[in-house]
Amino acid sequence: MRSPVSRFRKLIAQKLGVCPFCMRTSAVGSLVLWTLRVGVHAVRPSPRFELLLLVPAVALSLLFLSHLVAYMARAGVRVRRHRALALQLGGTPPDVGRREFLITVLRAGGYAVFISLFGDIVFSQVTTCKAPHDPAPTNNIYAEASSEEVARMFYVEEAFRVCERNCATLTCEGGGVCLQNDGVTPVAEEPKCQPKVGGGYYCTGKVKQCACACQQCTGEHRPGETSPDPGPGDTGPGGLSGGFGTGSDEVEAQANARQNARDKCDSFCRWFEDCQPQVCKRDAEPVFGAIKSWPTATGRAAWIKIKRCRCTCQD
Repeated sequence: MRSPVSRFRKLIAQKLGVCPFCMRTSAVGSLVLWTLRVGVHAVRPSPRFELLLLVPAVALSLLFLSHLVAYMARAGVRVRRHRALALQLGGTPPDVGRREFLITVLRAGGYAVFISLFGDIVFSQVTTCKAPHDPAPTNNIYAEASSEEVARMFYVEEAFRVCERNCATLTCEGGGVCLQNDGVTPVAEEPKCQPKVGGGYYCTGKVKQCACACQQCTGEHRPGETSPDPGPGDTGPGGLSGGFGTGSDEVEAQANARQNARDKCDSFCRWFEDCQPQVCKRDAEPVFGAIKSWPTATGRAAWIKIKRCRCTCQD
């Protein structure tokens, strides 16, 4: 059983810098109280009344500054984390020097101040995370593979990726991460598939409707995309939606693809930040889907679909 001190520390870790309502309340409250104090002092000075206004004004100001510093610190951690994840997944993220890193953190702080003071105006014009959601105009799908059958399978995966990117731009007012709903397939056009010049097939189309939902760490999630994860041949749609592996034979290639899928679920679970001071981690074997294998110049390659990642809060 946790002590009151540990529960209080957990509450601070979960709320400080991550609670939009708390940040907005402390910022607006301190601004109103400081304005009242200045007005009282200018119109009709009253030391006692000014002191009554000063105490909560200072308290709310310190609370907001704590939120702001925590938010900027978390922004810095996210920059480092996303770079590490992109490198882990085979991407080539841009170099982030000290100057660029500082500018990114300061921008995050400026954004937090702006949203805290003018959040009601801004969020009244921002779409919240909910279904159904129209992803247009960023709703084009393109998938290619060595055969039309595999290209059509990747077309469905790409539809999920389109929705995952669009859902990620929406806001979760109660916290959490906005993701494409696990159990709902995006509504997309019938793919138009054609042979590629030089061999293989490609399919194109558009997503008509996504089903976005706010999700927390604990539970099963359909993983999304962080960065392109290209490989030789039919590597699949990349990102975190599948595991890729190579080997001297099919058994080794599939085993490496499964391990790569486990590593990607590890990365995916670490996205969630609602467990603090704990960490969101993978706690079980991923739920695998279809696996495809094909020959390469040095042996075999395999790609396995990740249907679900199982995450939970852990120390």
